[in-house]
Amino acid sequence: MPTGQVNFVVALRAEAEPIIEYFRMSPVDSEEDFCRFGNTQRGIGLILSGIGRNNAATAVCHQACETNYAAWINLGTVVHYGLPLGAARIAHKVHCVPTRRSWYPQFIFEIPCPTATVRTIDRISENFPTDDLYDTEASGFYEAAAQFSPHEMIHSFKVVHDIQARAGEALPPGAISSLVEDNLKTFNYLIEPLQRLSAALSQRGVDPEELRELLHKLHFTTTQRRQLRRLLRRWPIICPQVKVTDWVISNGLTDANSVITSITEHLESIPPTFGR
Repeated sequence: MPTGQVNFVVALRAEAEPIIEYFRMSPVDSEEDFCRFGNTQRGIGLILSGIGRNNAATAVCHQACETNYAAWINLGTVVHYGLPLGAARIAHKVHCVPTRRSWYPQFIFEIPCPTATVRTIDRISENFPTDDLYDTEASGFYEAAAQFSPHEMIHSFKVVHDIQARAGEALPPGAISSLVEDNLKTFNYLIEPLQRLSAALSQRGVDPEELRELLHKLHFTTTQRRQLRRLLRRWPIICPQVKVTDWVISNGLTDANSVITSITEHLESIPPTFGR
């Protein structure tokens, strides 16, 4: 099986430098003011997005043009007044405060650290209304990445910084790099299962047989075709033992809207199984 692709989307150069060095990435030709790095043999890519959810979303779209069937990791540092310096968390919920939209990453492998809710705001303040992690990129990253990959392949990994940030001072770049470097082994556990998922998805090709069968039998609008394609990318990850077309027939689904609605509800109803 070929090596799958994992793309990192990172806001700050100080956060990215330990990742670039650890995975021995080299600079890649960059466009639109985004710096990109990669290691093609390892199947690892990284793009520096800059601060803000719009920048994160745009960076994902640029990186997605260069890779197919990729898994995505948004890595960064966050302020939290209760967690210790260097604590690592992976998001089980990403919430965009300005738009009130939420996303729920799915874990089908053993997670390497505790989970948390990540709330994206437009500007970091000194006071936070909930005991969650706050950043300025995760929601933009997640919304964009969900257009290209299943939820099981999109994750936000955050490392807590404090002390000087709590006092209203900027944390030095070297300190930020050290916090990420101290967690390299932790988030490296994400790479292998995500690459396996990416490789399996890549082998299926752009238009799997089930997609062609459903499009032949039922009428789907252009928007519905995109929705169906994304759902069928998730199906073999969640339900590898069941052919989706057989499931559609057995449930008596006879129109495009009911197919999309029912498949979505079915996939969301299945609880994650760690280490699947």
